[in-house]
Amino acid sequence: MKIASFKKKITPEVGAYLAGYGLNDKSVALLDDLYAVGLCIDDGTDKVLIVSLDLIGLDEWFIRKCRKTLSGILGVPEHAVMLPCTHTHTGPETRTIASAPQQLHRSYLEELEKILAQGAKELTDFKECSASFFSEYCDANRNRRYVSGDNHATFTPHRREVIRSCEILFADKELGGVWFDVPEDMDYEDPFQDLYIHVKKGYQQVDGKTALDAEDDVVRKELGGNYRMPTT
Repeated sequence: MKIASFKKKITPEVGAYLAGYGLNDKSVALLDDLYAVGLCIDDGTDKVLIVSLDLIGLDEWFIRKCRKTLSGILGVPEHAVMLPCTHTHTGPETRTIASAPQQLHRSYLEELEKILAQGAKELTDFKECSASFFSEYCDANRNRRYVSGDNHATFTPHRREVIRSCEILFADKELGGVWFDVPEDMDYEDPFQDLYIHVKKGYQQVDGKTALDAEDDVVRKELGGNYRMPTT
C-alpha cells in the first residue's frame, strides 16, 4: 500500500458571503485558514483520491466537474475521486440556495478547482504504509436533530414535542455523552423560548435536555465554546 498527500489553503477573501446561517452574513476578519487536504491511496491495482474540504458542502455539478478534472490528472475513474466536506458554517457559500442563487461564490469555485488540480499534480511522492480500518455501530443520533416520518430533519429545539425522548444522556452510543467545563454557576431563564438554564460550576456530563439548551446563543456565550467530547 502506498500513499501520497497534499494540503492547500482555500481561504476566501474577507467580505465573502458565509454559508450556513443567514442569507446576508459576510466575513469581517480572518481567524483561521480553511484547507483542502488530499490523500491518494494506491494498492498496486486501484488508486483513489479523498479530498477533505473545509466547506459547508458542494453542488453536484461542481463535484462532477472536479471529479472529471482530478481523475484525468491521476488516470483513475471519476468514481475514485471523493470530495467530502467538513460542513463548516464559517466558509464561503459554495452551494446554490434556491432563494438566493446570487450568493453562490462562482469565482471562488473556479479558483478552488485550479487549487485542487495543482494538488493532484503534486501527488508524486508516494510512501509505503500499512492501513487498517474499523466499523462501529452508532445508535440513532438524537443529539441535536430530529428526523420525522416524512424524512425531514430539523433542530430538536425547534420541535419541543420530541424533547422528552432526549432527556436522558445522548443516544449516540459510540460517542457517549457531552461534557461541559462550566466556568461559573449559570442561572438564566427565558420562558418565551422555554429555556431554563441552571448549571453548577465544574466539569460535568450533562443530560440531553441541558445539552439541547446549548443550542441557544445565550448558553454558547456563557460557555464560551468550552465544551468537548470525552476521550476514549
